[in-house]
Amino acid sequence: MKRLDRPVFFNDDAAIIALSNNELVNSYPLLRDNLAAVRAGYQQYAAMNGDVSQIQNVPIPPELAALLKAHYASPNQDIEFIDKLRLDGEVKTCPMCGSAGGGTLDHFMPKADYPCFSIFGMNLVPACKCNLLRTDVLSLPAHPGARLLHPYYDDILRERLLRARFRDLGPVPKVTLHGTLDAAHPFRNAVEFHLTQVVRRTRVKEWIAGEWSKLVLKPSLVIRALKTNPGSRAELVDLLEEERQEVDESTGSKNSWGSMLVTGLLEDSVVDWLFAALWGPGRAQNGPLVNL
Repeated sequence: MKRLDRPVFFNDDAAIIALSNNELVNSYPLLRDNLAAVRAGYQQYAAMNGDVSQIQNVPIPPELAALLKAHYASPNQDIEFIDKLRLDGEVKTCPMCGSAGGGTLDHFMPKADYPCFSIFGMNLVPACKCNLLRTDVLSLPAHPGARLLHPYYDDILRERLLRARFRDLGPVPKVTLHGTLDAAHPFRNAVEFHLTQVVRRTRVKEWIAGEWSKLVLKPSLVIRALKTNPGSRAELVDLLEEERQEVDESTGSKNSWGSMLVTGLLEDSVVDWLFAALWGPGRAQNGPLVNL
Protein backbone atom coordinates (compact mmCIF):
# COMPACT_ATOMS: atom_id res chain seq x y z
CA MET A 1 0.00 0.00 0.00
CA LYS A 2 1.31 3.39 -0.93
CA ARG A 3 0.15 6.93 -1.60
CA LEU A 4 0.98 7.93 -5.18
CA ASP A 5 1.46 11.39 -6.62
CA ARG A 6 -1.17 12.02 -9.25
CA PRO A 7 0.21 11.92 -12.80
CA VAL A 8 0.65 15.37 -14.35
CA PHE A 9 1.51 14.41 -17.92
CA PHE A 10 -2.09 14.26 -19.13
CA ASN A 11 -5.45 15.95 -18.66
CA ASP A 12 -8.41 13.58 -18.47
CA ASP A 13 -10.98 16.16 -19.47
CA ALA A 14 -9.02 17.35 -22.50
CA ALA A 15 -8.35 13.75 -23.53
CA ILE A 16 -12.01 12.68 -23.45
CA ILE A 17 -13.06 15.78 -25.37
CA ALA A 18 -10.45 15.12 -28.05
CA LEU A 19 -11.46 11.48 -28.32
CA SER A 20 -15.14 12.38 -28.57
CA ASN A 21 -14.45 14.67 -31.54
CA ASN A 22 -12.25 12.20 -33.39
CA GLU A 23 -14.26 11.07 -36.41
CA LEU A 24 -11.75 8.32 -37.20
CA VAL A 25 -12.49 6.17 -34.13
CA ASN A 26 -15.33 3.70 -33.69
CA SER A 27 -16.77 5.54 -30.71
CA TYR A 28 -17.66 8.54 -32.85
CA PRO A 29 -20.33 9.98 -32.69
CA LEU A 30 -21.67 7.93 -29.75
CA LEU A 31 -19.09 9.25 -27.30
CA ARG A 32 -19.69 12.80 -28.53
CA ASP A 33 -23.42 12.38 -27.89
CA ASN A 34 -22.76 11.13 -24.35
CA LEU A 35 -19.83 13.41 -23.58
CA ALA A 36 -21.65 15.52 -21.01
CA ALA A 37 -22.50 12.46 -18.91
CA VAL A 38 -18.96 11.07 -19.12
CA ARG A 39 -17.37 14.39 -18.18
CA ALA A 40 -19.79 14.77 -15.28
CA GLY A 41 -18.74 11.30 -14.11
CA TYR A 42 -15.08 12.31 -14.19
CA GLN A 43 -15.85 15.48 -12.27
CA GLN A 44 -17.78 13.72 -9.51
CA TYR A 45 -14.98 11.11 -9.18
CA ALA A 46 -12.53 13.94 -8.49
CA ALA A 47 -14.99 15.84 -6.29
CA MET A 48 -15.43 12.74 -4.12
CA ASN A 49 -11.62 12.37 -3.86
CA GLY A 50 -11.79 8.82 -5.17
CA ASP A 51 -14.08 7.67 -2.34
CA VAL A 52 -15.77 4.69 -3.98
CA SER A 53 -18.55 4.69 -1.42
CA GLN A 54 -19.63 8.10 -2.71
CA ILE A 55 -18.98 7.88 -6.46
CA GLN A 56 -22.12 7.14 -8.46
CA ASN A 57 -22.07 4.90 -11.51
CA VAL A 58 -22.63 6.71 -14.81
CA PRO A 59 -25.29 5.19 -17.07
CA ILE A 60 -24.02 5.00 -20.62
CA PRO A 61 -25.26 2.91 -23.56
CA PRO A 62 -23.91 -0.67 -23.62
CA GLU A 63 -22.40 -0.05 -27.05
CA LEU A 64 -20.42 2.91 -25.73
CA ALA A 65 -19.33 0.86 -22.71
CA ALA A 66 -17.84 -1.76 -25.02
CA LEU A 67 -16.15 0.90 -27.14
CA LEU A 68 -14.51 2.57 -24.14
CA LYS A 69 -13.17 -0.78 -22.99
CA ALA A 70 -11.79 -1.33 -26.49
CA HIS A 71 -10.12 2.10 -26.35
CA TYR A 72 -8.42 1.05 -23.10
CA ALA A 73 -7.15 -2.15 -24.71
CA SER A 74 -5.80 -0.26 -27.73
CA PRO A 75 -5.38 3.46 -27.00
CA ASN A 76 -5.14 5.91 -29.88
CA GLN A 77 -3.15 9.15 -29.78
CA ASP A 78 -5.90 11.02 -27.93
CA ILE A 79 -5.46 8.75 -24.90
CA GLU A 80 -1.86 7.69 -25.37
CA PHE A 81 -1.27 8.45 -21.71
CA ILE A 82 -2.65 4.96 -21.01
CA ASP A 83 0.32 3.37 -22.75
CA LYS A 84 2.64 5.70 -20.85
CA LEU A 85 1.02 4.65 -17.58
CA ARG A 86 1.58 1.02 -18.57
CA LEU A 87 5.22 1.58 -19.47
CA ASP A 88 6.21 4.14 -16.86
CA GLY A 89 3.96 3.03 -14.04
CA GLU A 90 6.46 0.69 -12.40
CA VAL A 91 6.57 1.26 -8.66
CA LYS A 92 8.89 0.00 -5.93
CA THR A 93 5.90 -0.94 -3.81
CA CYS A 94 2.47 -1.94 -5.08
CA PRO A 95 0.13 0.90 -4.04
CA MET A 96 -2.71 -1.56 -3.50
CA CYS A 97 -1.13 -4.40 -1.48
CA GLY A 98 2.42 -3.40 -0.54
CA SER A 99 4.29 -6.10 -2.47
CA ALA A 100 7.48 -5.45 -4.42
CA GLY A 101 5.68 -6.41 -7.62
CA GLY A 102 4.23 -4.30 -10.40
CA GLY A 103 3.73 -4.36 -14.12
CA THR A 104 -0.05 -4.05 -14.40
CA LEU A 105 -2.64 -1.29 -14.44
CA ASP A 106 -5.52 -1.77 -12.03
CA HIS A 107 -8.92 -0.28 -12.78
CA PHE A 108 -9.60 0.92 -9.26
CA MET A 109 -13.32 0.91 -10.03
CA PRO A 110 -13.57 -2.14 -12.33
CA LYS A 111 -14.32 -1.37 -15.94
CA ALA A 112 -16.79 -4.26 -16.12
CA ASP A 113 -19.07 -2.56 -13.61
CA TYR A 114 -18.07 1.08 -14.18
CA PRO A 115 -17.32 1.31 -17.93
CA CYS A 116 -17.50 5.10 -17.92
CA PHE A 117 -14.17 5.10 -16.05
CA SER A 118 -12.45 2.61 -18.40
CA ILE A 119 -10.08 5.26 -19.78
CA PHE A 120 -10.19 7.72 -16.87
CA GLY A 121 -6.57 8.22 -15.85
CA MET A 122 -7.28 8.73 -12.15
CA ASN A 123 -8.98 5.32 -12.14
CA LEU A 124 -5.86 3.58 -13.50
CA VAL A 125 -3.48 2.60 -10.71
CA PRO A 126 -0.10 0.87 -11.28
CA ALA A 127 -0.25 -2.38 -9.33
CA CYS A 128 0.95 -5.96 -9.11
CA LYS A 129 -1.11 -9.06 -9.83
CA CYS A 130 -3.13 -8.37 -6.69
CA ASN A 131 -5.53 -6.62 -9.07
CA LEU A 132 -6.51 -10.12 -10.26
CA LEU A 133 -7.05 -11.36 -6.71
CA ARG A 134 -9.22 -8.68 -5.16
CA THR A 135 -12.98 -8.86 -5.43
CA ASP A 136 -15.15 -6.28 -7.18
CA VAL A 137 -16.67 -5.26 -3.85
CA LEU A 138 -15.57 -1.66 -3.33
CA SER A 139 -17.32 -0.72 -0.09
CA LEU A 140 -19.72 -1.94 2.57
CA PRO A 141 -22.62 0.53 2.93
CA ALA A 142 -23.70 -1.16 6.17
CA HIS A 143 -20.33 -0.26 7.73
CA PRO A 144 -19.67 3.48 7.45
CA GLY A 145 -16.25 4.24 6.02
CA ALA A 146 -15.54 0.66 4.95
CA ARG A 147 -14.11 1.04 1.45
CA LEU A 148 -11.00 0.59 -0.65
CA LEU A 149 -8.26 3.14 -0.12
CA HIS A 150 -7.35 5.06 -3.26
CA PRO A 151 -3.59 5.54 -3.88
CA TYR A 152 -4.11 8.82 -5.75
CA TYR A 153 -6.38 10.43 -3.17
CA ASP A 154 -6.09 8.95 0.34
CA ASP A 155 -3.30 10.70 2.23
CA ILE A 156 -3.72 8.22 5.10
CA LEU A 157 -1.67 5.82 2.95
CA ARG A 158 1.40 7.84 3.97
CA GLU A 159 0.93 6.59 7.55
CA ARG A 160 1.79 3.20 9.02
CA LEU A 161 -1.42 1.20 8.70
CA LEU A 162 -0.55 -2.52 8.73
CA ARG A 163 1.60 -4.89 10.76
CA ALA A 164 2.41 -8.57 10.95
CA ARG A 165 1.72 -10.42 14.18
CA PHE A 166 3.66 -13.52 15.25
CA ARG A 167 2.34 -16.08 17.71
CA ASP A 168 3.70 -19.45 18.91
CA LEU A 169 7.22 -18.18 18.33
CA GLY A 170 9.71 -20.73 17.12
CA PRO A 171 10.74 -22.24 13.78
CA VAL A 172 7.23 -21.90 12.30
CA PRO A 173 5.10 -19.29 14.11
CA LYS A 174 1.54 -18.35 13.27
CA VAL A 175 1.47 -15.21 11.11
CA THR A 176 -1.50 -12.86 10.88
CA LEU A 177 -1.97 -9.34 9.54
CA HIS A 178 -3.60 -6.50 11.42
CA GLY A 179 -4.31 -2.80 11.14
CA THR A 180 -2.54 -0.33 13.41
CA LEU A 181 -5.31 2.25 13.83
CA ASP A 182 -7.39 2.34 16.99
CA ALA A 183 -11.14 1.76 16.89
CA ALA A 184 -11.98 5.46 17.06
CA HIS A 185 -9.85 6.48 14.07
CA PRO A 186 -11.99 7.77 11.16
CA PHE A 187 -10.10 5.57 8.67
CA ARG A 188 -10.20 2.41 10.78
CA ASN A 189 -13.01 0.79 8.78
CA ALA A 190 -11.41 1.71 5.46
CA VAL A 191 -8.08 0.17 6.45
CA GLU A 192 -9.73 -3.00 7.73
CA PHE A 193 -11.81 -3.29 4.55
CA HIS A 194 -8.77 -2.76 2.31
CA LEU A 195 -6.79 -5.27 4.34
CA THR A 196 -9.51 -7.90 3.91
CA GLN A 197 -10.41 -7.26 0.28
CA VAL A 198 -6.89 -6.74 -1.13
CA VAL A 199 -3.89 -7.40 1.10
CA ARG A 200 -4.92 -10.66 2.75
CA ARG A 201 -5.77 -12.14 -0.67
CA THR A 202 -2.11 -11.98 -1.71
CA ARG A 203 0.75 -14.22 -0.58
CA VAL A 204 1.96 -11.67 1.96
CA LYS A 205 1.59 -14.06 4.92
CA GLU A 206 3.57 -16.74 3.09
CA TRP A 207 6.26 -14.19 2.22
CA ILE A 208 6.51 -12.99 5.83
CA ALA A 209 6.64 -16.59 7.08
CA GLY A 210 9.48 -17.22 4.63
CA GLU A 211 11.38 -14.21 5.93
CA TRP A 212 10.92 -15.49 9.49
CA SER A 213 12.37 -18.83 8.44
CA LYS A 214 15.44 -17.04 7.07
CA LEU A 215 15.71 -14.95 10.22
CA VAL A 216 15.67 -18.08 12.38
CA LEU A 217 18.29 -19.76 10.20
CA LYS A 218 20.63 -16.76 9.83
CA PRO A 219 19.42 -13.44 11.30
CA SER A 220 21.49 -11.18 9.05
CA LEU A 221 19.66 -12.51 5.98
CA VAL A 222 16.69 -10.43 7.13
CA ILE A 223 18.12 -7.87 9.56
CA ARG A 224 21.59 -7.01 8.36
CA ALA A 225 22.72 -5.52 11.67
CA LEU A 226 22.22 -8.90 13.38
CA LYS A 227 25.52 -10.25 12.09
CA THR A 228 26.57 -9.56 15.67
CA ASN A 229 24.40 -9.73 18.76
CA PRO A 230 23.04 -6.47 20.22
CA GLY A 231 24.38 -5.79 23.70
CA SER A 232 20.98 -5.09 25.21
CA ARG A 233 17.28 -5.39 24.50
CA ALA A 234 17.15 -1.62 23.95
CA GLU A 235 19.91 -1.91 21.35
CA LEU A 236 17.93 -4.64 19.58
CA VAL A 237 14.90 -2.35 19.43
CA ASP A 238 17.05 0.46 18.04
CA LEU A 239 18.50 -1.64 15.24
CA LEU A 240 15.06 -3.01 14.32
CA GLU A 241 13.72 0.54 14.14
CA GLU A 242 16.70 1.56 11.99
CA GLU A 243 16.03 -1.41 9.70
CA ARG A 244 12.39 -0.43 9.38
CA GLN A 245 13.34 3.15 8.57
CA GLU A 246 15.64 1.93 5.80
CA VAL A 247 12.90 -0.34 4.43
CA ASP A 248 10.42 2.55 4.49
CA GLU A 249 12.84 4.81 2.64
CA SER A 250 13.91 2.24 0.07
CA THR A 251 10.33 1.27 -0.81
CA GLY A 252 8.82 4.73 -0.42
CA SER A 253 6.11 3.34 1.83
CA LYS A 254 5.39 2.56 5.47
CA ASN A 255 3.12 -0.26 4.33
CA SER A 256 5.35 -2.44 2.20
CA TRP A 257 5.52 -6.13 3.01
CA GLY A 258 8.98 -5.53 4.47
CA SER A 259 7.68 -2.76 6.72
CA MET A 260 4.81 -4.97 7.89
CA LEU A 261 7.36 -7.66 8.75
CA VAL A 262 9.69 -5.45 10.79
CA THR A 263 6.79 -3.74 12.54
CA GLY A 264 5.72 -7.19 13.68
CA LEU A 265 9.23 -7.93 14.92
CA LEU A 266 9.06 -4.80 17.06
CA GLU A 267 6.18 -6.13 19.14
CA ASP A 268 7.33 -6.48 22.76
CA SER A 269 6.80 -10.23 23.01
CA VAL A 270 8.71 -10.80 19.76
CA VAL A 271 11.59 -8.55 20.85
CA ASP A 272 11.80 -10.50 24.11
CA TRP A 273 11.90 -13.81 22.23
CA LEU A 274 14.48 -12.58 19.72
CA PHE A 275 16.81 -11.19 22.37
CA ALA A 276 16.67 -14.40 24.38
CA ALA A 277 17.25 -16.50 21.25
CA LEU A 278 20.17 -14.33 20.11
CA TRP A 279 21.89 -14.90 23.45
CA GLY A 280 20.96 -18.57 23.74
CA PRO A 281 23.60 -20.79 25.40
CA GLY A 282 26.29 -21.87 22.95
CA ARG A 283 24.81 -20.04 19.98
CA ALA A 284 27.35 -18.79 17.41
CA GLN A 285 27.15 -15.19 16.20
CA ASN A 286 24.69 -15.01 13.26
CA GLY A 287 23.91 -18.69 13.72
CA PRO A 288 20.45 -20.31 13.96
CA LEU A 289 18.13 -18.96 16.64
CA VAL A 290 16.65 -22.37 17.40
CA ASN A 291 17.77 -25.96 17.11
CA LEU A 292 16.52 -27.11 13.72
